[in-house]
Amino acid sequence: MIYLPARIALLLLSATIGNAPQIAAWLASMRQQPCRVIAEAHRAVPLYPLFFHPSGTLMPLKNRIDGSYKQRTGLYKPVAVFASGHQRRCAWPPGKLPPVADVVRVLRCYHLLPAIFFMKSRADCDQAVQRYGRIAPQLRRPRLEHLGHRIDRLTEHSAMLGEHRHMTCLRQFAVGAHHGGQLPGWKLVLEHLMTEGLLDVVFATSTVAAGVNFPARTIVMLNSDRFDGSQFAPLNATELHQMTGRAGRRGKDKIGFALLLPGKYMDLKWAASLFEQPPANVDSQIQVNFSMVLNLLLSHTPQQVEELYQHAFAAWQLRRSAKRDRESQTLLRDFQRHRVFLQAQGYLDPDGVPTTAGMWAARLRVDQPLLIAEGLRRGCFPDRDPILLA
Repeated sequence: MIYLPARIALLLLSATIGNAPQIAAWLASMRQQPCRVIAEAHRAVPLYPLFFHPSGTLMPLKNRIDGSYKQRTGLYKPVAVFASGHQRRCAWPPGKLPPVADVVRVLRCYHLLPAIFFMKSRADCDQAVQRYGRIAPQLRRPRLEHLGHRIDRLTEHSAMLGEHRHMTCLRQFAVGAHHGGQLPGWKLVLEHLMTEGLLDVVFATSTVAAGVNFPARTIVMLNSDRFDGSQFAPLNATELHQMTGRAGRRGKDKIGFALLLPGKYMDLKWAASLFEQPPANVDSQIQVNFSMVLNLLLSHTPQQVEELYQHAFAAWQLRRSAKRDRESQTLLRDFQRHRVFLQAQGYLDPDGVPTTAGMWAARLRVDQPLLIAEGLRRGCFPDRDPILLA
C-alpha cells in the first residue's frame, strides 16, 4: 500500500478489524487521498451458538433474548451446570480425538451439514479423516456418482492428486482434510467441492478461517485455544470471528451454527464470552531485523529505506500515540543500528549496498539467518554431512 501510486484506488474488506478508522487515517495521511470507512454491523446470516452435550444432545450455548438469535445473557442453564464442574466430563478421553462420526451423525439428523471441524493440529485433521472413513455410511449412488465426476474433472491434470491418500474417503464419504501440510492443488480441490456444496465434512486447522472462501452451515470448535507459532494461547475475539465467519452460507442458509464440543482444552465460559466481544485492533507487527535490512537494501538505497519506514503504519502509530517525533524515529534508529553492524561484518559495503556475502545471506529463509550465514562463512558446520548440516 505504501508503494502504490495515489491514483490507484484501494478497496479493503474485513470483518475482523477493530480500528478501521485508524487505518483509514493512516492511508489518508500517507496517500494524500481521502479514505472512507463504511461500517456494517449486521450479519447477513445470523449466527446461533450451540453446545454438544456428552449425552449426544444439542442445546443452545447461551440464553436467548425475546426469541432473537443475538445471545447476550449468560450460558444456557444446563450448559452452565455442566461448565461449573458438577457434571463436567469430556465427550472423549483426554488426548484422544472426539467421536467425529457420532457428532456428524447428530448434525446430519438436524440438517446441520456441511460442517467444518477446527482441529488442533494437522495430524489430528488427517487422523480424523481416517477414523471417520472407517465407520461412516457410504453416500447414496446418485450423489456418489455426481461427486466422483466432479472430482475427476478437478484432478484430471494431476495424477498425484488422483493418488492422494485421502482420495477414497473423499469419494466415498464426502470428507477431507484441509491444512498447511496438504498440497496446494489438493486444498484447491476441497475448496471447489465445499463451495459447490458437495462435501459433508472438512477437518481443518484454524488457517482455513482467514482468507479462504470455505462456506459451511456449521463450524465445530474443539478447543478454546490455538497454537500461535510458539505456544498455545486462548482464542481472542478476532480469531473466533474468523472461524465463525465460515458458518452460514449466504443464499442457502437462514442461520449459521457454531457448535462447541466439551473437552480438556475447551473453556466454555471463555469461548461463550468471545461471541459478544468486538474484534481486536490491528497494530503494526513490524520488527527490524538483519534479514529485512538486507532484503530491502537489495532494491533500495539507504535513503529510500528510511523514507519507507517514515511512511510505515508503525511509525504513524507512534507519532499519534506519543505525539513526539523522537519516539517515531524508533524504526529509523533500529534500521541504522542494523546497517552499521552489517557493514562492519562485511555484508554491506560503505554505501549500504549488499556485498556478495550479503546477497546470498539475504536469501536464507531460516531462523537466525545472520548467525547461520556467519557459521557458513567461518566453516563452523559439517559441510561433508548434508543430514547433520541440515
